[in-house]
Order: sequence, then C-alpha cells, then structure tokens
Amino acid sequence: MRNLLDQQDQLADLESRLNCCDDAEDIQLRLNSRRHDTNQERRDILEQVDIKLRQYNEAVHRFDSMLRLPEARERHCQSVYNWVDGNKPLVRSESACYLGCLEHEDYIVLGFDESDKAGMESLIDVIAKKFPAVTNHVRCHLAFFDKIFYHISLKDC
Repeated sequence: MRNLLDQQDQLADLESRLNCCDDAEDIQLRLNSRRHDTNQERRDILEQVDIKLRQYNEAVHRFDSMLRLPEARERHCQSVYNWVDGNKPLVRSESACYLGCLEHEDYIVLGFDESDKAGMESLIDVIAKKFPAVTNHVRCHLAFFDKIFYHISLKDC
C-alpha cells in the first residue's frame, strides 16, 4: 500500500512540474498542439509521466491480485511459526514478523490446496473414499463412544 501511495506522490510531483513548465511557456498557443510544442523539458516530463503511470498500473494490478488471495488459516500460521522458531533461519530482528504471525490476521496463502493436509489426514481421506463401509462402521462406533462419554460426564456433575 505504501508503494502505491509513494507512486501517487511521484505522479503528483510530475504533474506539478508539468504545470510549472506550462506556466513558464512564453507562447501559450504552443500548449494546444503537441506537434508545435518545442519545449523539450515538457516532453521529457510527459515521458516520465508515461513511465510512472505504467509502473503505477502494474503495482495496482499486483496489489489487487494480492487482495484476492485466500487468508492464511491458523494452522498455516502455526506451521510457519513452528518452523521459524525451530530452525532459526534468520536473526531475531528479521524473524520477528514470522514469529508474530499468530497474533496478526494479515497473512495470505499463496498455494493452498488439499495437499496442505498432514500425512495422517490424507491417509484417512483416502481410506474413507475407498472403503465407505469401513467409514460408516467407524462412525457408528464413534457415535456409540460419544454416548458413553456423554453419560459418564453427566454422572460426574
């Protein structure tokens, strides 16, 4: 965001320089025609404006595409935190933003998909898809255990 604001300021500065160049023109009629304009300074400023506008346009598109990326889930942030904290790849001052990722919500995911799952999660998914009867059997047992634990916890009250 700061980059966009900086580029906007640079464009405003170029516009101001262009206005000063126009105001200093002794023959105002030349301002009505690009072909008859002999002021090289104005042409140079206009060229700089064109270059800066292209850079600004690219930056706006990058910023827009970044805003469309999915927000990082808590487990993604925890994974980054654990890795940085465990491996210590950076000096403390440079790793602070990664170690603070659990407290902030402005992190994004660049390549999230189903392969994000842990090995056990993936294995359980494969088994559940290939053997639906086993999955239903396990669900019945889990429901049974839920009822038992529910009744036990009621007795404890």
